[in-house]
Amino acid sequence: MTQDSFEQIVQASIGQAMSKTLGKQVLKAITLYFDLKTVASDPEAFGKVLDKLFGGTSKVLKQVIGQTLITKVNGQVDDRRAREFPEWIQIARAKFLSSSRLPA
Repeated sequence: MTQDSFEQIVQASIGQAMSKTLGKQVLKAITLYFDLKTVASDPEAFGKVLDKLFGGTSKVLKQVIGQTLITKVNGQVDDRRAREFPEWIQIARAKFLSSSRLPA
């Protein structure tokens, strides 16, 4: 598994969470403001776009995206506390990298 496939998982997680929560049209609109291919490498910028577009409700949306991402990477979400969006990406990347090092 490569960094490219992690970025694809991040994009798929965003697509799934946003489509399910807000609808496909909203997801399309967001892609006009932000290239989803860069979220894995710059989660802060994506978080700021969500903050500008959705205000306070962006926090909930970022949590849903983060939980979807963690579920896609290893299936287990520890949601006992709220996390910032970059932290979700960091945790998912670490789990992704550790699972990709396991022998097949």
